[in-house]
Amino acid sequence: SGIEQGANDAFDNLRSVYSGKVYVIGPWDREAPDSIDGNYITVKNQILNAVQNRVGFNFIDVQGVGYSKADPTHPDTSGHKTLGLYLRKYLAVLN
Repeated sequence: SGIEQGANDAFDNLRSVYSGKVYVIGPWDREAPDSIDGNYITVKNQILNAVQNRVGFNFIDVQGVGYSKADPTHPDTSGHKTLGLYLRKYLAVLN
């Protein structure tokens, strides 16, 4: 709980000092490619709600992107490369 309010506060603060494009990356799907965790969907939707109707904010959905991990959540070196390559294609289109 409180994720949407926290995101709204962060986005409001960011916008007060920065007027350019903002790319908000949804939460990484640590269970991918396995089934979706209900908490994941809740968090993603709260962040998406905070992004909606904000001029210049773009949400990048990363649901289902699988990556190798150093522990149950965090990417290892290869996982970081996978995630970076995934994002690159979106950022090239959005810019």
